[in-house]
Amino acid sequence: MAAPGGAASESGAGASPGANGQYGAAGWQVSYALAGVRQPGEHVDAGQAQPDATRFGDRPTSKVQHSGAGAEKVSESANVVPQSDSRMRWLRGKRAGVLVVAGVALLVAVVAGATVLNRLPHRATAAQRSVPPSRTEATLGPDTTTTDAMVQGYQGVAVPALGIGYDVPTGWIIEPASTTWTIGGFTGHGQADEGAHYCPGSGFRAVATLTDSGQGDPAQAATAVGTTAAQTSYGGSGGGTAAPAAELTTRSGITGQYVETSGAWTPSRSGCSTTTFSVYTFAFRAPSGSVLVLAVLADRGTAGELTPAQAREILTSVRELR
Repeated sequence: MAAPGGAASESGAGASPGANGQYGAAGWQVSYALAGVRQPGEHVDAGQAQPDATRFGDRPTSKVQHSGAGAEKVSESANVVPQSDSRMRWLRGKRAGVLVVAGVALLVAVVAGATVLNRLPHRATAAQRSVPPSRTEATLGPDTTTTDAMVQGYQGVAVPALGIGYDVPTGWIIEPASTTWTIGGFTGHGQADEGAHYCPGSGFRAVATLTDSGQGDPAQAATAVGTTAAQTSYGGSGGGTAAPAAELTTRSGITGQYVETSGAWTPSRSGCSTTTFSVYTFAFRAPSGSVLVLAVLADRGTAGELTPAQAREILTSVRELR
């Protein structure tokens, strides 16, 4: 192809009561009252005291028979005191049981709370890991020319001026951002090329460039850019022949129109084996609303030529720069 005029722009148990009398006189008065019996000196029926002892689960008290007034008090003491002691033991046991149960409940609550607190950070971490981290790229400067490739074995070309990226085979040259390619009335940006001056009379064996078509219809834009590129880059071609536009969707989901324009041409100098060419164009609507066209120009019929399959890989790698 003819070499165009490339203008340069620019992350406890509670203690149990002891032996009788352990709590002193005042303590025993409390014991009588708690046991539900009459105070000393009042008549206590032994048969009435027995059920109380049995009801609290204690062993029945032994009855000691004495005579006289003293006997009544001794008998009363024999029957009542053990019941009073039993009552105190039962009440203290009950209170100790309540305290134990309350202590166990408190311990369970503390352990459960500690478990919840210990697990919360892990759950948050797991939640953070379950959600894939978002990829954020730094804002591209106007002189940026490369980006991550989508096609294995290819390299990414960045075109910050138009907010688009695309891939070309490894080994291609990615030109400075200021490099432009003039295609008639269209100006191409983000140029990448291969086989510069590989034979006399041809500027490149293959070249890719992105342009704003200034048109509203992608099919018409793809055809217009392809025909104009053929006319200006391949002498004697007469603009070649454009195939009907066909819908094409890129790997990133951009849908547009694809056109292949091909024909014969004559290099400006003798000694170059190529006599045919193809221009592959893909027109799509940019986020700004304008219709952009990626054009891939390739000499055909020569060693190391860009195949139609490779050209399609380049076109379908078009994506927005983020």
